[in-house]
Amino acid sequence: MGFIKPESLKLLRVLACDMKQKELADHLGVTQGFISKVENGTVPMSQEIKQRVKAIFVSAGISEEHVNQLTALIQEKERNDYRETDKEQSESHS
Repeated sequence: MGFIKPESLKLLRVLACDMKQKELADHLGVTQGFISKVENGTVPMSQEIKQRVKAIFVSAGISEEHVNQLTALIQEKERNDYRETDKEQSESHS
């Protein structure tokens, strides 16, 4: 389940599963701090944790296709935000 990106994990946890970090951590047998670090992209998830996360999302009715769509939307938004910031910085230096 390498398809879950850190930013997708947070959105899926909150929007689809209505879970707090602590709740997800309890389901996975890890700490809330670990979930925070994963969501911030500072710590990778092991294969075992990925499989447990996948099971939680599947039980909530979230498919891999939905996760991929969400990830694509997030990446597009980030690209647009970056372009907008870059444009604003270029205009301010003119």
